Amino acid sequence: MVNRKPHSNKFEGLFWMMRPPNSITAAIAVVYAMFFANSKNVEIPWQAYLFAASAAFFTTAHAMVHNDIVDIEIDKINASYRPLPSGLLKSSEAKFFAYLLLIFAVASGATIDYFTSKMPFSALWALGNSLLLDSYNKWFKKYGLVGNFIVGFSPYALFLYADLLINNGLTPLVEGVGLFVLCTIWGREVFKGIYDVEGDKEYGVKTIAVKYGEKVAAIMGSIIVFVGVLATIPLILQFQNDPFTAILFLVVDASLIALCLKLILNPQSELAFSVKLKMLRILLVAVVLVTMVEITKRFFSF
Repeated sequence: MVNRKPHSNKFEGLFWMMRPPNSITAAIAVVYAMFFANSKNVEIPWQAYLFAASAAFFTTAHAMVHNDIVDIEIDKINASYRPLPSGLLKSSEAKFFAYLLLIFAVASGATIDYFTSKMPFSALWALGNSLLLDSYNKWFKKYGLVGNFIVGFSPYALFLYADLLINNGLTPLVEGVGLFVLCTIWGREVFKGIYDVEGDKEYGVKTIAVKYGEKVAAIMGSIIVFVGVLATIPLILQFQNDPFTAILFLVVDASLIALCLKLILNPQSELAFSVKLKMLRILLVAVVLVTMVEITKRFFSF
């Protein structure tokens, strides 16, 4: 149980229910994904970037508020300082606010469609992602593998959206990196279940580790990560045209495989926690370095 000082007024409570750091991160991430996908320097109106950030912010904020509505009974025990369990806000007020954020998200998507002449692509994307995250909050969170997948799909959706919006289809670089991100995070979430077994049992979360044991969870998570490694093979095979990206993914893939094998041989909670942290660092380093390579290729000549 976390003990913190309750929020002082309703506006403050509503503000922090949106989890501003998470929502701002999502806004920055979608702009990054659009830049990353635009390797051919397609002319995109600046308003599209602005409202893409807005749509991502409001979609994430809606999901955060909806999560608090769904988890109100659990939060009465674990986070009683939050606006709903503390009684600062009524459920009806939080629901109205969640609907309002959803409207802002879809409206932002519709505005992107107006500036890119692709109605109703972005509006439906914002709505679909919001409903997917709501489904996760209400139902899929307790179903380990499916819930883990949705956690991994959320960042991949940014790459997929950017690819479809800017390139009108799927490109090897964007989808290779996107699927690599999806599978790394998905597998990482399966590993997370290894050291969360006791808590997950208590709350009825049906993770692979709870249902089949830590060893099976380590193997299943590793298989998922390996699928992500396979997604980078087309990038590695382009060694002659892009040696930097090829070498980068060779090193990253080898590092991830080594971590997975280590966990399979010793599926203990302490090691699972360590592997989870190292995988996140490898993922972040890989995405940053790929971006640096792309910036160098676009703006500087070799």
